[in-house]
Amino acid sequence: MKKFTKYITGTGILFLIIFITYLIYGRKAHEKYYLKASPTKDVINLKSFIQWRPDTNTIYEVNNKGESYYLCLDYKFWFENRPPIPLSGPPAYCFDSNFNFVGWTIDIGDDKGSLPQKVWEKNYNWKEIKIEDVNTPN
Repeated sequence: MKKFTKYITGTGILFLIIFITYLIYGRKAHEKYYLKASPTKDVINLKSFIQWRPDTNTIYEVNNKGESYYLCLDYKFWFENRPPIPLSGPPAYCFDSNFNFVGWTIDIGDDKGSLPQKVWEKNYNWKEIKIEDVNTPN
């Protein structure tokens, strides 16, 4: 019985060490992901966003209670840079009807308080648009 107790205790300590290491590494990886996903101060409209994220090729036009918004969901960035602690969705960047940048969220799936999440969650009337088909005034 003593051998079994030592085995269980040793296994538990090893699991605890691995778990704490995972949390520390995951936190650091998440911080790095957040910094890479955060828009620079130069992102003020859709045009400057595309300059910052040139691989963006699709946006969503969302009509929400008579107001139009444009959302860029950065799936490519999400798949290529996901931290080990999983997020439920990609970063989302929101633009008003004049294509001015109005907000972003690191996780469109769970960030309930953000404007992109509120716009996306309602799903009133949205359609996918290719970037090259968007005529931005700025």
